[in-house]
Amino acid sequence: MLDSVIKLMEKIAELLKYRAKRKNRRFERLIEPMYLALKKVHQDYLFETAEKDLASDRSLSAVADSLELRRREEEAERRAILQQAVTLRTNKSLMDCHSFFDATVDYFHETPFSGGSTPSNMLLNALHRAAAPGA
Repeated sequence: MLDSVIKLMEKIAELLKYRAKRKNRRFERLIEPMYLALKKVHQDYLFETAEKDLASDRSLSAVADSLELRRREEEAERRAILQQAVTLRTNKSLMDCHSFFDATVDYFHETPFSGGSTPSNMLLNALHRAAAPGA
């Protein structure tokens, strides 16, 4: 009888280890890459690069051109992150990750990334106005 209990406990321990490994793989393959990409997008929203460019000796026109190019290049990344989060939050096997996917979708819905009223677009327009002759 005691031998059966010990074997049962060993099987439960194996199952718990398997579940932990599976969660770690899920984190490494899905959550961590999306988080790192989202972190990069957020840094762009904080204008860290634009702030450094503005503090440099570069002309306002050159800073505006750089910002505009970066915005176009990174929009595809932002859209890909959003689409992946929208898709993954409907996957029932990833239920324990849904709060992360929901928060990612909410982040983008609260911080629009295209159109005239985005923070980066407003900064870009201000830079173009400031760099214009006679400004």
